[in-house]
Amino acid sequence: MTKRVFLDTNHWITLARVRIGNEEDVDKIRIYDKIKKQADSGKILFPFSLFHLHDLLKNKNKKQRNEVIDCIVDISKGYVLKTYLHFRKQEIENALLTKMGKKPLHDIRSQILGNGIAYTAGDEYYFNSKTMAGKLWILKNEDKLKKIIDGEKTMRYFLGNEEFCKIVNQSRGDLKGLALKLENNRDHRKTWSKSQVWDNEIGAIFTGTVEPILVEQIVRHNFDRKKIQELFKTKSDIESFVGLLPSIDTHVRLTFARDNESPQRAIKPNDSVDINLLAGAIPYCDIVVTEKMFANLALKQKLYKKHNCYIISDIKKIEKFLE
Repeated sequence: MTKRVFLDTNHWITLARVRIGNEEDVDKIRIYDKIKKQADSGKILFPFSLFHLHDLLKNKNKKQRNEVIDCIVDISKGYVLKTYLHFRKQEIENALLTKMGKKPLHDIRSQILGNGIAYTAGDEYYFNSKTMAGKLWILKNEDKLKKIIDGEKTMRYFLGNEEFCKIVNQSRGDLKGLALKLENNRDHRKTWSKSQVWDNEIGAIFTGTVEPILVEQIVRHNFDRKKIQELFKTKSDIESFVGLLPSIDTHVRLTFARDNESPQRAIKPNDSVDINLLAGAIPYCDIVVTEKMFANLALKQKLYKKHNCYIISDIKKIEKFLE
């Protein structure tokens, strides 16, 4: 199975500096050369994500931004780790089927990786026409069209396109407002015990995100309601079910750890971007290189063990995997 290495935005910036000759650290230069060699050979994939672009758009210098984008496209070969938000339904359906003693339907690890600009938002795409002649032309030329759209040239164009960047910026939402809301929520719970906070986090994600989809899947599969009720009798039952949802569970655990391991640290606007990145990367990649704080939080939550993922903050430590 081809290994997947997921790099934090800061590490892509470091690689871009090496690529254009602005980095003097010989260790980083050596790491870049090995990463480039493995990426070119196809033996290791280095996917990027829409959340990387969210990060990069903080830099208003278009030239610098495009230097990083060129590096990302060159090394990623157009491979994209689709946003985990599009796979919550599949995770919940798999978990429900597992609990009911049935085989999961979705191979999310293979589905979450795509190749081409269309997958930066996690969406599948297709061609259509209102006319029969158009439909026939598409049928004849669909493979050629996909090759063009999924190509590195197209990806480089869109990632550097100002109009496309404006659309992505809109999807970021109000990160400052969200950070303030989360800070107020944490302040409200400052007298709570850690177990109370954890129960609250699990309860909120279950009722707000999991339960509506779960009900839909129960109806779809026509499962016996009495058997379902037996699965969710206690708080432990609910926690156990959330634990079967790789990206959702990772998101909850990182959020909880951020708020409780370093309660004196103010919640930053970009925390949401970082946690969204890692919620998809840790369960579905083999190696994740992220910033030091989140790497430490992930290690404390034993996410490396749960998902068999090597989580580090120093890009130099991946060298042994690049031989």
